[in-house]
Amino acid sequence: MASFQIEDGTRLTVEVDTVVIEQLREDPGVDLAAVFTSDVLQRIHNDPVLLVNTLYVCCKRSCEKAEISDEDFGRQLAKGESIAAATACLLEAIVNFTPPQRRPALMAAIAKIDEIEKKESELAIERINSPAIDKILTAQHQSLMNELDDQAEQLQAKSDPQSTDASDDSN
Repeated sequence: MASFQIEDGTRLTVEVDTVVIEQLREDPGVDLAAVFTSDVLQRIHNDPVLLVNTLYVCCKRSCEKAEISDEDFGRQLAKGESIAAATACLLEAIVNFTPPQRRPALMAAIAKIDEIEKKESELAIERINSPAIDKILTAQHQSLMNELDDQAEQLQAKSDPQSTDASDDSN
């Protein structure tokens, strides 16, 4: 069975079996038996709360032995390294639960998710570092500075007694 270490040093085991799958179907509403016919992997991947809730159910026996509540479990996974290790163990446990003839397809789907995530990250970095972003940010900064200057001038004009007297004299 796959295991990982949480922030406090406790080692937890990820279990995926029929009992765990049944519990997951009820709460948090995840059907790991449907990895081939649903978007369950994508849902877990895109929702960190759903991921942690799923992991907790899969680690519940280990958590109970270590006297770790579901809230403490969630807090222990707050750092990226812990949740990444737990996610890898969850995927390994799902693959191991899957019938052998279907494992290559599941492993290919998992690899594809990883590939897409890596490409999304590279694209985001590329966009952030692009000259176009610099131009947009510079223009927005200048616009904000101009607006602040205008507001500062208006405030100063209201508080400057000479400008008030000058407007009174013209009447």
